[in-house]
Amino acid sequence: MEGYYAYLEGGYQIDGQEISAVSHDQLRVHARKIKELGIHAITIVGVYSPSYTKQEEDAAAFLAKELGSEFDISCSHSIGQAGFLERENAAILNASIRRFSRQIVHSLDRATRFLANAGLYITLNDGTLARASYAAANPLRCLSSGPTNSARGAAFLAQEMVTNNENGRDLLVIDVACVKVAGVKTNFSMPDVHSIALGAGSVIRNYGSEVSVGPDSVALEESTKALHAGGPVFTIGKISSTFDRFIIPGDRSVRDIVADGKRRAIAMCEEAGGDPSDVEIVELEAIPEPYAMDGTFRLVGSPSVFVERLPGGNETNEAMFATLDSAGISDFSHIVPTEIGGINALEALLSGALLDKPVLDADLMGRAFPHMFMTVLGAQGKKLTPASLSDGNGNIVQIKTARDDWHLENLARAACGAMKSIAGMCLAPLVGEESKLFVQNSYSVAWEIGRNMYLARQSKRNIAQAIVEPINGDILFSGKIHSVSRKVSESLTKGTCVIRSEGVSGLETDGDGEYLELIFTNEFSAAVLKTRDGDDYVERYMAASPDLICMLDGADGMPIGVTEVRYGLRVDIIAMPAPAVWYTEEGLKRAGPTVFGYVA
Repeated sequence: MEGYYAYLEGGYQIDGQEISAVSHDQLRVHARKIKELGIHAITIVGVYSPSYTKQEEDAAAFLAKELGSEFDISCSHSIGQAGFLERENAAILNASIRRFSRQIVHSLDRATRFLANAGLYITLNDGTLARASYAAANPLRCLSSGPTNSARGAAFLAQEMVTNNENGRDLLVIDVACVKVAGVKTNFSMPDVHSIALGAGSVIRNYGSEVSVGPDSVALEESTKALHAGGPVFTIGKISSTFDRFIIPGDRSVRDIVADGKRRAIAMCEEAGGDPSDVEIVELEAIPEPYAMDGTFRLVGSPSVFVERLPGGNETNEAMFATLDSAGISDFSHIVPTEIGGINALEALLSGALLDKPVLDADLMGRAFPHMFMTVLGAQGKKLTPASLSDGNGNIVQIKTARDDWHLENLARAACGAMKSIAGMCLAPLVGEESKLFVQNSYSVAWEIGRNMYLARQSKRNIAQAIVEPINGDILFSGKIHSVSRKVSESLTKGTCVIRSEGVSGLETDGDGEYLELIFTNEFSAAVLKTRDGDDYVERYMAASPDLICMLDGADGMPIGVTEVRYGLRVDIIAMPAPAVWYTEEGLKRAGPTVFGYVA
């Protein structure tokens, strides 16, 4: 799989505008190279292709014309969802086994032709059924369908043993399991599986206010009796779908867009055999696209945009030299990131490598904050201008002065919006003496946290506990995400997340009537424990900004940001103290609870 690759012009912005047009001349050059190398499996991956498919489809059609029918060309939008790297991984893996998959499916199809009235359907990862042709083209969507298949196979074999095996002959059962995708992160749909003996043929019944699923099944007669196959029996099979798109509202309201999405989801279920009068939307989430102003040199923009438009280093480097130009300085000696949280900490290291400049073991926040005025420099009376922004595509904005840090943020946010929600930014140059004002040892602490996580995994210890112990933190709550609500206000993503504890069975419980509510404004800003008191709930703030509140994946301890919060995730919530400067009067004025609209 370590084959030939190339970067070509093309891609879309988040609002559907082209970053650049697809170049047929470039495609023609690389088509000749592909022929020379004898490559037959080709994957096309475009920026924002799940939302805007035209460029990928046009490029695939052009390559097919140039190369001929013996070449296998696939588009990433058909296999993956939003998230460039994950979609690229999934598409490459899918393309690499596509030819083999077609051979297997063709063999199965040929075998079923000898059976009377037999149709071939293949189970997908999310439990739905697909035609053989779809499974052959998208084999990666079938690799983890084992639990359902095993349960259905076991039921069939058990029946066979009881009714048709009276002569005592043995039955050989071959169960192919333990399929892994080589540890590569992907983003195609996968269920949160609790395996029980139900399958796509399990019968669904409506008893007024209650619904039952199974335990009986149409089993081998699914292709004739199941509702989605034209029969009379309502079964699980193929009554679910996924839909993942970025929607640009334009003149439409969010309410209208959500209503349209509901109609489309119900229509997809109806096409699969469901009764539209009985379809219920069980989970609804509208994810807004904010401008997240996170940080002296930094990347600014929407966190959701980063998953598609991957920063390449040009943005921040251009912004740095534009700021030097505004300050009348020709060169610099060191780089310091604005924040140690998220991608900005790594972007500083990338710029340091590209420009051969050392990066200080420090930052200007000691964490990640959603606002630019939340820096330790501002809290200690230092100006942040002149500042500059660049989108890496030739557009640079210089802000030579601003009345205060709050006005600087408004100006920068407007510029970032014009750059389609992502830009590199550099704040005012600093002298060596001012480095004493920085938050110290930022990378060292991050490295120590990572080391403790690794050692905890190796020794099977609790990862959350291993993180908080050396830095005087606390585990606030553990449980399963019960609900998420988001809205856009003042160009920021604001909302809440409710987490409930789980019982021994892994199911949600009310326990003693407690649940944790996380409040966020691009970052988690407060954790409120709500305890039942009669018919009411008593609130207790367990942590609040400037405390650092983190959500960790309950399985592997990896951090979960506000854009990744989803219903059903099992999580640990931890809190860590912020640098001392944030607990001063000026620090609390800039980053304390009242800034976020509540009193802890």
